Amino acid sequence: MTLLIVLSSLVWLLILLLPWKPWCTQEQLDSSNAAKDADLSDVTVLIPARNEASGIGRTLAALKQQGKDLTVVLVDDQSSDGTAETAKENFGDGLRIVNGKELPQGWVGKLWALEQGRQLVRTKLVLLLDADIELAAGTIDTLRSKLRAEQLALVSLMARICVSKPSGRSSFPQLLSSFLNFFIPSGWETVRAPGLVWRREVAS
Repeated sequence: MTLLIVLSSLVWLLILLLPWKPWCTQEQLDSSNAAKDADLSDVTVLIPARNEASGIGRTLAALKQQGKDLTVVLVDDQSSDGTAETAKENFGDGLRIVNGKELPQGWVGKLWALEQGRQLVRTKLVLLLDADIELAAGTIDTLRSKLRAEQLALVSLMARICVSKPSGRSSFPQLLSSFLNFFIPSGWETVRAPGLVWRREVAS
């Protein structure tokens, strides 16, 4: 076991020191030129949420700044902290809340929540969004423009992770998550992406 740990550490160190930086995501999303009042009636944001009351307000507030006529489907995955109520208070019209059902055999939690929400999507485009992600203004319009301009089936983005707690300290899981994200190769965004826009007909 010790030998395996040492070898794994050496592999990560080698990747870190490679001059072409395979761990670095080079492309950056620039949403500064996005229209502030973009018509987003062809996009549905699908959010799986379980016990996210403390942060869902910020996520939805950021969505309200994306454009007009955006539809949001939030799947409340049997939360016990009032996530659904908090969401209603922070978005208003355009928000549909789905009460998540019991997990069936053969499914895992987040994917089951997404599937329940996906069945209600009627727009051409879908944005899968984690409940703790605050999008910068214009992000959705920019992602949609990239999807269309390059004739892609899907496009994803990685988030900048904030690890600071209110006390000014950081928890070990948060630091570990940030550390691992630092080393994710640039071709893996769609596997772990907290934000992913895709054409509904591709997977329907």
